[in-house]
Amino acid sequence: MINIPSKSDKERSVILDAFRILAWQQYKQDTGVSGLEGYETFSQEWNAHEVHDKTFTELKDMASELGYSLADLKKIRTDYYQSKNNGISDDSDSTNSISNGASQSYTENENLDDIPF
Repeated sequence: MINIPSKSDKERSVILDAFRILAWQQYKQDTGVSGLEGYETFSQEWNAHEVHDKTFTELKDMASELGYSLADLKKIRTDYYQSKNNGISDDSDSTNSISNGASQSYTENENLDDIPF
C-alpha cells in the first residue's frame, strides 16, 4: 500500500529523528557503549520509548519543555547527517556509514516539500 505522508507527519518524523540523535549521543555518554553493538542495545530501548506514541503537537511541546525550538532540532539533525556524510563521524557512531568510502553531499532543506526521495 502506498502512503503519502502529510506535511505534519513528515515534520514529526524529522523531529523524532532529531530526538533519536540526541538520545543516542546521550546514551553513549551515559553507558560508554559504542559502535553497532552499542547501537543495537540503544535501538531496542529507543523503539520501546514512549516518544513514538506522541503526536506532532506533543513532540513540539516536548521540544519546548526541553528547551529546543523546532529550528534547533532540525539543525541538530542536519549537522549530524552532514558530519556523517563528510566522514567526520567518530567510530563509535557508525549507524549510517557510507560503505564505499565516498563522500556525499547532503543539505537539509527547511522546506519539507522539496525533500527528494
